Amino acid sequence: MPKPLQLPMPKQKRARATYRALMIAASDQLAEGGLEIVTTNGIVARAGLSPPAFYRYFRDKSDILQRMARELMDAQNEQFAPLLERKMLDLPAIIELLRATVDVTRDFPGGAALLRAMRADPQLQTIRLESHRLVAIGLARQVNALNLDLSDKATFRRARLAVEIGYAAVELIFEDPPDDEADLLKQTARAILTLADGPDA
Repeated sequence: MPKPLQLPMPKQKRARATYRALMIAASDQLAEGGLEIVTTNGIVARAGLSPPAFYRYFRDKSDILQRMARELMDAQNEQFAPLLERKMLDLPAIIELLRATVDVTRDFPGGAALLRAMRADPQLQTIRLESHRLVAIGLARQVNALNLDLSDKATFRRARLAVEIGYAAVELIFEDPPDDEADLLKQTARAILTLADGPDA
């Protein structure tokens, strides 16, 4: 019988604390030196645990990094919920969404380093792109509700582009911080809003 791709999440309080300590240790290691220096031995040493504790919850280094990436993507995507519940898209709402995404990434342990890792590692790239497509599906439904006389394909294309523009701005803030972060978010929101302003020419 094949082994599961990921071991199950712990349920008991003590086990969850151990799991979280390992995740934080991996995040700290990633933030300090990038993907190249993250090792299972380094993670357990930083967490003050033993190798068997690591393998109780994670198959290997790749497994823990993938879980970290999914957690960050889920935390970012949760910020879209208020926007998707609105009947119309407007500049303040999009700016607030972008600001919330930046904030949740900044608060996430090793968030900025994880963003970089998700562009560098093929397995993490897959998680990143799957997450972006999921958000684009929700945004496409929102754009469809505006009755812009767009085909489903054109609507999804616009939504997908809008999502990438938004995430690119978030990543830029961490990679090359602008002089005026608020202005960058405002200009990004304007660019996103133009994607829902009418039918294709």
